Amino acid sequence: MTLALATLIGLGVVAAVVRLVWRWVRSPAGASSATWRSAVLVLAQPLSGGLLYLALTAASEPMGGTMIVATHGSGRTVLLGSGRVVALPEAPPLSGIDRVPELATAVRRFRPTRLQIVGDGLGLRDRDAVVGPAIDYTPAEPPRGIVRLTPPRAVVSGGRFSVGGRVGGAGPLSVDLIDPAGRRVATATPDAAGDFVVTGTARIAGAATFTVRVHSAARVIEEAAVPVWVDPATPQRVLLLAGAPGPEVKYLRRWATNAGLAVHSEIATGAGLVLGDASLPLTVATLARFDVAVIDARRWAGLSSAERGAFAAAVRDGLGLLIRIDEPLSEPVRAALRPLGFVVAGGSETVVVTVASAGDPATRLALGGPGTRDAPTVADPGSGVPALVAWRLAITGPATTPLLRDSRAAPVGAWRAMGQGRAGLWPLVDVYRLALAGHGDTYGELWSAALTTLGRSHGQAAPAIDYPSRVGERVTVCGLGPDARVIAPDGRSTALLIDPAAGRDCAAFWPATAGWHDLRQADFADDDHGRFFVADRTALPNAVALADRMATIALARAATRSAGTGATMWPEGSWPWLVAWLLVTAALWWFERARPGSTR
Repeated sequence: MTLALATLIGLGVVAAVVRLVWRWVRSPAGASSATWRSAVLVLAQPLSGGLLYLALTAASEPMGGTMIVATHGSGRTVLLGSGRVVALPEAPPLSGIDRVPELATAVRRFRPTRLQIVGDGLGLRDRDAVVGPAIDYTPAEPPRGIVRLTPPRAVVSGGRFSVGGRVGGAGPLSVDLIDPAGRRVATATPDAAGDFVVTGTARIAGAATFTVRVHSAARVIEEAAVPVWVDPATPQRVLLLAGAPGPEVKYLRRWATNAGLAVHSEIATGAGLVLGDASLPLTVATLARFDVAVIDARRWAGLSSAERGAFAAAVRDGLGLLIRIDEPLSEPVRAALRPLGFVVAGGSETVVVTVASAGDPATRLALGGPGTRDAPTVADPGSGVPALVAWRLAITGPATTPLLRDSRAAPVGAWRAMGQGRAGLWPLVDVYRLALAGHGDTYGELWSAALTTLGRSHGQAAPAIDYPSRVGERVTVCGLGPDARVIAPDGRSTALLIDPAAGRDCAAFWPATAGWHDLRQADFADDDHGRFFVADRTALPNAVALADRMATIALARAATRSAGTGATMWPEGSWPWLVAWLLVTAALWWFERARPGSTR
């Protein structure tokens, strides 16, 4: 219909142009106005014809009504119904359906008053195009697989990191964390909501790619890459003070030295004798040279009030303080703990504590690492994790937090913030038995978690970056400083313009390539800059589908609340084009008949 109409109008325009040219050729020679008047009339014919076409076709094109929009995950069964059907680029191949490059194009072309969206929902590109029409949303089946994945933010070599997420779908599922060598290092079972957390170890500085694998029995449901950037570890400076020698102090000192920590130890043996390093004066200036201090209760109670005051001042300045409760608590020890904000009850009885093992032998072997020539990793490090002994304590005080948790999630110890630092209590007595039983990895995890929790922080606040980041999609970066820029993997530098209206010093960035991007700022050192990974468009499809699904549901609810206002974003009828055609045609008729400037 529209093609035939366009053909007829085009033939009329061509005929009018031929008539004007023929009349100009036959005009008397020397007519001064013949040339420019004929040129104006010829050029105006296509304008008149185009306005006539728009006036005639605007009324025939559907205006209002329902438009069905097929998105990713749509099927033929959900497209049944009345109305025009369009398919977005992400929709599966559907025969006989108009495909549009984006939703805004379809809305401009067909001007619907209601949208019926089917499938996984609208992506970021199309959500701004639904302002005005009412929205009905028919979601596809819930995705089965990884619907959310949260990688670690800051990882240092030799440290532990956690990867959290959520899986969708019914049935028993398991989640494995696979290291870059292809070995399983952690296994988790999602809870009733589908949430899971798996933990791994970062061994070497640099970029590493772990894998999260979701499987049901022997069938793999989905695998997702977890890019991890491992920064070189800054050795913690540890001050180890003990009131008497013992196996706990011996193995703690050995582990800290082997882990690369800078340890200064002083172990009193009585009669003024001290084993280890030379004694240091316990002043605020001396304690400022350390990141964390580990001291047993006997040594803590034996300090002078000035030395304990120096420790308290150092903790407020950022020092981490860990007090080991290695003997029954006496009243002097309780009194010495009160200035730190701890009110401790009990301490005369012991309780058995079981710590969580690393998992099956394969997982323990992977966590144990390759070992060394002198101490190779054994195939099965012990048959089970031995139970430990801890003093039964009731620790109270303002804003106390559990320091550790046992295998039954019961709290073990506590810590609290003091100014810029933290102080904690460690009630375990015989953690060294883990190392004797072949569970050196578990022993190291316990002490590493405690020292990392309490230790002095040397880093600065890292910018907050959207995750997941994908090629071609907007990435929001907040917490920026001056002259922030992003260096792409191909070396291209992009300056970030902070939006003053966004708050929190935020800027937007549209990555063009996948891979690790460097975020550099004027207040960062040359070797201290943020990094974030940009995935390709096909990464985490189920997570993208769930995000689009939830965003489309929110859009549909907002459109329902604003419906019924009677407002429309499109003019009805073809009268604007008809009026324009009449004005142009009347002006041409007058110009041709009146012949201004012509001579008789």
